[in-house]
Formats: sequence, structure tokens, C-alpha cells
Amino acid sequence: MDSHAIRLAIASDVAGLYDLLKEYVIEQELEGEFKNSRTSFEKHFNQVLFKALVIEVDDETENQKQIIGCISFSICYDYVVGAKTFPHCCYIKPAFRNRGLEQKLIRLTKKVTDNATDMD
Repeated sequence: MDSHAIRLAIASDVAGLYDLLKEYVIEQELEGEFKNSRTSFEKHFNQVLFKALVIEVDDETENQKQIIGCISFSICYDYVVGAKTFPHCCYIKPAFRNRGLEQKLIRLTKKVTDNATDMD
């Protein structure tokens, strides 16, 4: 596989994240239940109601990075165990599946929880 990088999503990634979410919704046949608008998604991202990790690869045709997958998650606090992560959606574009990327995203989400105070 081409080299890839996994990183915490930033504000400039929101449009690409929403596009991946829409692909996921269509693939899972959830269009009837999906009510999240692009505006609402961006607002909630900016309010840090959720975070996301993205996987990007080099797109040689456009000489830039292309986001090919993501996992969205919320971090909440439980007084008994501390910070807990709740993953919402793990999606990899079909052309990049079966390469272990899903598992990498899930494992890294756990690390983000372990370092939640360092991710701001």
C-alpha cells in the first residue's frame, strides 16, 4: 500500500469527513434515518462534541493528500474509570479496505482516550 498517515482531524478536514460519513450512510442503507446536515456536522465538530482520526494518502495526480478513511468518536468522563471513548463510525473507502486500516484506527482511538488531556 502507498504510505499513509493517521492524525487527529482539524477544521479544514470537516468537508471531507462529512463526505465520508455520507458514503458510509449510503453503504449501510441508512439514508432514511440520516438527519445530520453538513452545517450541523461542522457546528458540532467546531464545538468539539466529537473528534475524529483521519487516514490520508498521497494523491499523486493532484500532488496533495487525500483522506481515505476516518473514525469519529466522543470522549466523555466517568468518575469511576476516567475518560472513556465512544467510537461512532469507522469508515474506509472501498479501494483501501482489507489492509488493516480499520484496526489501526480503532487502536489509535483508544490511545487518544488514554491521552485525552494532551489532544486539545
